[in-house]
Amino acid sequence: MAQQLNNAYSKQAETSEEGFPKWIIANGSSVAQTQAAAEMQSIELAKNNLVGLIETNMRNVVESDVSNNQMDAKNAASVTKTIQVSSNKVAKKLGMVQPMFKVYRSINNNTEVQVMIGYSYEMVRSRILEQMKAILS
Repeated sequence: MAQQLNNAYSKQAETSEEGFPKWIIANGSSVAQTQAAAEMQSIELAKNNLVGLIETNMRNVVESDVSNNQMDAKNAASVTKTIQVSSNKVAKKLGMVQPMFKVYRSINNNTEVQVMIGYSYEMVRSRILEQMKAILS
């Protein structure tokens, strides 16, 4: 477990040359009757959280552009909606993610699984942008 935590925290600290995070990290937790079901649910929840973090980041960029008068409010609303649709599509296409940290515990004849996943920030960002271009064109 200590090695998993060290690996997860070292990835969280990695940054690109521009100072942006190399990895975006998300957590998920689920309780189910079987370990496999709880693990699958917790990973799916973490993937949705991961894309939500990217979506929030991209919306902040759009809001920043609006506040700097580079984009009018109508276009900003359209782009924000496109980001949401694109993020939902990307969440479904993330595919296999490798959990960085995973713990199990028994709770009243059920199993709780907590996971921490990481995904390349640049990869998920580029996939959202690709989806946005497809939707806008």
